[in-house]
Amino acid sequence: MPTSFAHDDCLVHDDVPRPGALGLPVPPAGPDVCRRCRGPVRQWAAECFCCSVVGRLLGQRPGQGPVVVPVAACRPGDGLHSALRRYKDAPSVAARRHYVALLAERMEQFLSAHVGCLWSGSGGWDALAVVPSSTRAPLRRSSVHPLQALLRRVPSLAGTPLLTLARGTEPVGHLAPDPRAFVAPSAMAGRRVLLVDDTWVTGATARSAAACLAGSGVTVPGVLVLGRAVEPGAQRTTSHWWHHCRQLAGQGFERCCLAGCRSAGASPCAT
Repeated sequence: MPTSFAHDDCLVHDDVPRPGALGLPVPPAGPDVCRRCRGPVRQWAAECFCCSVVGRLLGQRPGQGPVVVPVAACRPGDGLHSALRRYKDAPSVAARRHYVALLAERMEQFLSAHVGCLWSGSGGWDALAVVPSSTRAPLRRSSVHPLQALLRRVPSLAGTPLLTLARGTEPVGHLAPDPRAFVAPSAMAGRRVLLVDDTWVTGATARSAAACLAGSGVTVPGVLVLGRAVEPGAQRTTSHWWHHCRQLAGQGFERCCLAGCRSAGASPCAT
């Protein structure tokens, strides 16, 4: 009998995920979609409020910085959002392994179809690095970040060096970025490092990591994010954006959020 793990109103089985467990497609940049994070934005604004605030605090101009590519959209309480929490924090080892496997499979599904889009849209990379939390207790030297363990289970990323970005001295807040929250090892200098994060809400953490790397001589061509999280009922723009994602769900995930991706129904993007 298949094992299942419950969290709030979300129940995901290890052989048959419930409908919506893998999130919804993320729309490409447009009149009501942020050009940076692909999240909700006031019509015709270049960037959403969060991206504008975080960028200003980092001293960046609109549009400056790496391309952001969310794999899927999620909202609090749905299957993807639950998995993104529970793969690190589930009380049992079996549950954490279950969610790691589920998310790794979702990442592989996306990359097997769209790694060419990501490569073309970002200009390519020669290494990966996960965005560590700046608020969790320091990892022991022997510890492996849960997202690193997840990426090692993604066949499309096999063979790509996985580098470790260390935590710094300062925290990162909801809309309070700080490059000092991270430290880039000297081995990263001169490399093109694709950042990978599990969840994007305001982008403060991922953009702080990217700014840290850029200040250390590292090129960050893109940020790959498993879940672009929103609260659809927060305001009219988010509700409209979520409705747009639901409409795109009828096409499946054949098309990603990057410009130039082949339309739904076409063959997968090639490297």
